[in-house]
Amino acid sequence: MVRARGAVGTSLGTAGGGRVIVLVAVVAGALAWSGLPRRHRGPGLRRRARVEARPLVLSAALLVVAAQLRAGAAPEEAWRRAFGPAVRVRDGLPAAAALVGPAPRRGASDRDAGRAAAVVVAAGVARSLGAPLAGVLEHVAGSVAADEEAAAELDAALAGPRATARVLAWLPVLGLAVAGLLGADPLGVLLGGGVGTAAAATGAGLLVLGRAWTRALLRRAGGGRG
Repeated sequence: MVRARGAVGTSLGTAGGGRVIVLVAVVAGALAWSGLPRRHRGPGLRRRARVEARPLVLSAALLVVAAQLRAGAAPEEAWRRAFGPAVRVRDGLPAAAALVGPAPRRGASDRDAGRAAAVVVAAGVARSLGAPLAGVLEHVAGSVAADEEAAAELDAALAGPRATARVLAWLPVLGLAVAGLLGADPLGVLLGGGVGTAAAATGAGLLVLGRAWTRALLRRAGGGRG
């Protein structure tokens, strides 16, 4: 009888351990999925991401405008060929908003708007001074390309810390789930008043504070972009 009970206890312990392992594997997979960059999440999501956000490469478009001008196209026609027929062009100068693109990347709108405004100012100065617009746009395109490359490198450097912050934010949920499967009653302890509730409130506050601090650090490191 004792052996039978021991065997049953062993089997139950093994089954419980198996459930814990499965849960940990599932939650870890979900955390890893949430931390992955969008480009690594499968072809379906990559296609949807390309449809939702198609950033305009301003430096390449400026080179197209310069090439059209050197080929003899009028400024209005050159701008519209590079940025689309819907671009508003007045006195040979496009609207800065039209140079940003239809769907800028998240967190990149201010950065792109600054580049577009600089392009319009440079084009206006070239027109006022009578300088060749094609040559001016080629020089501006080089500066814009360098700024775009630096911004891309910064985004790539901050991708890891952002993913780590998302994963760490889910770790308390994993702890509660594992504790429940091990036979504990974490929700009862946390919601039952006394020390448990105080600990839950303190932990939640620290979690929110840590999340806000991490976002502030990432925003500062990214030059104002969180």
